[in-house]
Amino acid sequence: MSWIPLPVGIENYAELIEKGYYYIDKTLLIKDLIDLKGKVNLFTRPRRFGKTLNLSMLRYFFEKSDVNPAPLFEGTKIWDAGHPYTDQMGQYPVITLSLKSLKQTDFKSAFYCLREEIAREFDRHASLVSSLESRDKQEKYNRFVEQKAAPEEYLTSLRFLSDCLYASSQTRCIILIDEYDVPLENAYFHGFYPEMLSLIRSVFESALKTNDTLEFAVVTGCLRISKESIFTGLNNLSMISIMDQSYAEHFGFTQEEVDQMLRDYQLEDRREDIRKWYDGYCFGNTIESLIAGGTIIKPVHEDITYADIDTSQDYLWNFLFFTGYLKKRKQYQENGEIYMELAIPNMEVRHIYKHTVLLWFEEKIKMKDLSELYRSILDGDRKKLSEFLSEFPVGSSASTKSGLLISARQIATLCFSPPESSYGFFLSRCSI
Repeated sequence: MSWIPLPVGIENYAELIEKGYYYIDKTLLIKDLIDLKGKVNLFTRPRRFGKTLNLSMLRYFFEKSDVNPAPLFEGTKIWDAGHPYTDQMGQYPVITLSLKSLKQTDFKSAFYCLREEIAREFDRHASLVSSLESRDKQEKYNRFVEQKAAPEEYLTSLRFLSDCLYASSQTRCIILIDEYDVPLENAYFHGFYPEMLSLIRSVFESALKTNDTLEFAVVTGCLRISKESIFTGLNNLSMISIMDQSYAEHFGFTQEEVDQMLRDYQLEDRREDIRKWYDGYCFGNTIESLIAGGTIIKPVHEDITYADIDTSQDYLWNFLFFTGYLKKRKQYQENGEIYMELAIPNMEVRHIYKHTVLLWFEEKIKMKDLSELYRSILDGDRKKLSEFLSEFPVGSSASTKSGLLISARQIATLCFSPPESSYGFFLSRCSI
């Protein structure tokens, strides 16, 4: 195979295909969504597991537009699946909304950013305005495009756009929402959580609950936040977390896919290195052998909320598990509660995140306010995390101040660097 560039940082499916980047085919996600017929599908996965790229793929496949989507999918697995699936290509109006940029330090700024995101999506469909039956609806639509809508109008903005798209096309729409939990996470750490929660809940409820103009929706994020009642009343909601087997092969890489990539780049001799550094994330019922190190057994709560973070040390382990810093080895149920045997997923993480760090968490921060710890991890603030960790002795480094700082910096590096890496990053450093 001639050398093909790796799509490091590419999140747009059309760009990836048209520019000839290497692509690991995940198009059978489309088939499963069609076959399983979930009305509202919530996928929770760690960062860098392809959530945004998959949503982009769904948009280009399903969206009705003047551009024929077929060239983007010819030769893919969904193309080979045949007419029951390819006949649905380009047949639906699609609403897509990314919330990953809502990381402002106050509610006013975050709401302004959300208004901009919504305005862009209304503007993307602006050609339908002339087809709206009333002048009032046309004027309301234009207010969203110009960011002049009243604050309360934004609470039902996606539902209004969905209704407009249906009126124009007589076809129910597909709604794709990426990183739904980012604004909630950010708001929690900056002190305006109740306001953001109320806003996001209203936007979601109006668009996803009893919406007759909705074909189906796909929502992605890192954490499942059900206690917040964001999805109140959605009895047709399918929550697919890293604890579920369904859809597991559509996010991240399977062993077969990694082996094929290594063959394509003539790096088969690096298979064991790749496995040690990057393997270890197990979804569903799959149980893989540990690369190395010990385990801990903790209760797992899928409905962890940001408001719960400071209430129990167990939520620290839940937080690390659902964001990809721990993997499941075993699972069992006892007294109605789910327990998992958790381990460090691979050598990339284990390189700095040694088992002594786990013991440190267990013994040293039982009564510590963890809000600064979580915030520094999520904000990528290595300096702040180092300062937080330096307050406690860690293993053999406890005898000197410099030892404390070194250990703290190592743990900080763990929390930011590994999950941001990828096979692409590793392969780009190899001689090909």
